[in-house]
Formats: sequence, structure tokens, C-alpha cells
Amino acid sequence: MNTYKYIMFAVISALFLLSSCSIIYEDLEENENFIEHKIELEWDPSPEVEVNSNGGGYVVYYAKGTSVDINTSEYVEIPYSTGMQTNPQAILSIKLKDCSTESNPCTTKYTYSAVVVSYATFYGHRVYSKPSNKIMFTVP
Repeated sequence: MNTYKYIMFAVISALFLLSSCSIIYEDLEENENFIEHKIELEWDPSPEVEVNSNGGGYVVYYAKGTSVDINTSEYVEIPYSTGMQTNPQAILSIKLKDCSTESNPCTTKYTYSAVVVSYATFYGHRVYSKPSNKIMFTVP
């Protein structure tokens, strides 16, 4: 089992949203022909009351490559649960085919991109912020 830890910082801005983000690569879980990469994203919480109460939260959209289309990308939703604010972090789970062998370790790296959107619910309808600036990271 391999462990990778990298920290990257990016400036993020959106309608009442983020100012910084860090990415930490967690332990990798191996199974048969795939390796699951756990990537933790953290950002500054939104100060908006509606994001930090029932019906509010964040959505992290992510995709392989240098662009993120929020209509087709994978996503992780972080709804408000309890307390003073919605948890400003998410764990992405990215499974990649293991191309390494005993005599030849795989050195292929993939670029991924992510954006964060905050949301609130008004009169039963969810309203989203503009996406944050895109961050890019490499998955070993």
C-alpha cells in the first residue's frame, strides 16, 4: 500500500464562496486491478446564513482533464447537517486502473479539475452560486 501526501493551494472565488483550498492525498486502497485514491479538499466556509442552515450546503464537481462541466461531471454533495456552518470539506474517491507490475511500477499521472458551488434553498427551490475558480491537481 502506497501513501501520497501533497498539499496544493489555489485562490478560489465565487458568489459568497471560497478564498483558499487545500488538497491532501490520503492512503490508497488497492483492490485487484484498480487503486482508489482518496483526495480531501478543504475551503474557507461561506459566511452566508442560508448556506449554513437547513437546505444549504456545497457541491464539489470534479472531472479528469483540465475542465469541469457541472452538467456531466462527477460530484460530491455536502449538505448542512448541524452546528454553526456547513462542513467546508469533501473527500473525492477516484479509482484508476493499476498499470504497475512487480518489475515495472506505473508512473502514469492524471490531471483532474474541480470547482465548488454553494447552494441555499428559498421557498422550496435550490439556488446555486457561480462555480468557484477551477483548481487542478495530479493523481499519481
